Amino acid sequence: MLDDVRGHTATRFSGMGETVVEAFASRRGNRSYDFEATSITHQSVVDGREGSLDAYYYHVDTRTLVTLRYVRPGPSGHFSPEARHSLNEFHSHVHRLPRRDRRSADAYSLLDDPLFLRIHEPEPFTAALHRTSSGAIYPYDQVAAAFSAAASKSGLPGPPVGALTRHLVPTHFAQLVRDGWLGAGGVPFEAALDWVEATIDTAGVALVVVDFSLRQRGNGSGIRTRP
Repeated sequence: MLDDVRGHTATRFSGMGETVVEAFASRRGNRSYDFEATSITHQSVVDGREGSLDAYYYHVDTRTLVTLRYVRPGPSGHFSPEARHSLNEFHSHVHRLPRRDRRSADAYSLLDDPLFLRIHEPEPFTAALHRTSSGAIYPYDQVAAAFSAAASKSGLPGPPVGALTRHLVPTHFAQLVRDGWLGAGGVPFEAALDWVEATIDTAGVALVVVDFSLRQRGNGSGIRTRP
């Protein structure tokens, strides 16, 4: 199975733009890490169109998927119409991981939906933004609920960032997903690639990390490797 997964991302998206693959594995006997990072940039972004980035983490053994989208608020501190349109377009492209119904607009589970948003300072997007931004991470369901609440009140341009009071600590995203605090479990790899394709079509740039390590996950989430 691992041989089928390795390089599959690069093969599937090789004709869409520029694809770079790099593998990382520890040389120690305990194999503390073993992953492959692939970046896919749509040809239109290569040619100069402005794009944004979605970062993906997929753990093969538990089939756990986490998606992080970087969002910049408008000058007024509200979500821009472009950001809302891009998110709506993204979800319209995703077919194999339907979002579950919520009992209330504010209810969400960190293990139901793989999509999270990181809202950063209103600065131009750069390739290094994911390393430098100090913005907080929000579950998408919470942001979607804020969109709906703003839409129900006529005259509002959209929810302000300050309306999102419940958020994950602004810490290292890679550590959050590595320790298993969040993400959708039991996701087939092909379904994860459907999400990546939706990113390339709508945001322009995807960074995909596929983790092959067999170490236990679940520092708080209850995810464990299969026997």
